[in-house]
Amino acid sequence: MKVLPLILLCATLTASAQTEVHDMDKNAHPHFDVATIKPTRPDDQSSGFHTMGERIWIENQTMATIFAFAYGIHKAQIVNAPDWFGSDHFDIRGTPDIKGQPNLQQQREMVAALLEERIGLKLHRDKHEMSRFVLQAPHGAGKLKPSAHASQNLPDQTGNNDGGKQDWGFTNNTMKDFADFLQYVVDRPVVNETGLPGSFDFRLKWANDDAPANADNGNLPGLLTAIGEQLGLSFKSSRGPTEVLVIDHVERPSDN
Repeated sequence: MKVLPLILLCATLTASAQTEVHDMDKNAHPHFDVATIKPTRPDDQSSGFHTMGERIWIENQTMATIFAFAYGIHKAQIVNAPDWFGSDHFDIRGTPDIKGQPNLQQQREMVAALLEERIGLKLHRDKHEMSRFVLQAPHGAGKLKPSAHASQNLPDQTGNNDGGKQDWGFTNNTMKDFADFLQYVVDRPVVNETGLPGSFDFRLKWANDDAPANADNGNLPGLLTAIGEQLGLSFKSSRGPTEVLVIDHVERPSDN
């Protein structure tokens, strides 16, 4: 398994400290009220997926990464994409047409609708045989504890990469949320087969496989071992039919 450097995290939602914004109704289905898609400036060295109150800002991302975020998939599940999908970088900025801070799923719906509208994205779903990871719960919830924040709208995934060490806290996360997170860490899709309902609060610490030889990893285990030891879950490589999204039509965004 190749563990990728964790540069960004799409599921981390950060509200502006200057303005109090309430969560959007979780049953709402917002679209962007006003939004731009522009090529990233060549001198822009920062990147990420951000929420600042009601504002959404996707910065310095390839269209493949934006697409994967919008549909909650790994980039390996994108089929028939043009070359520029993985090479050119874009920024998206906008606000929703419904008051409140959208949760992760609402942000994804907004971005997916924007791609269909602005770059003429048309796709269909299929299944391909491919390598993937399967997240399972052989001992039930194991060491996971039900979330103390289950009534809150937004899941949170916050952490840092300190040299060879990863240290992440997960608040109000379903197992689907956690599987989505893992797709940004590993080199293939992650399928949630835990069958665990509800949301959980937990922490996960592991050492990067590709950390420099002189990096201090604090004697932490690798990712697969950490998931088993710290969470009581199973995370194994397998091969099988996996959903893919096949692009039938797309147009490169112009500077707008």
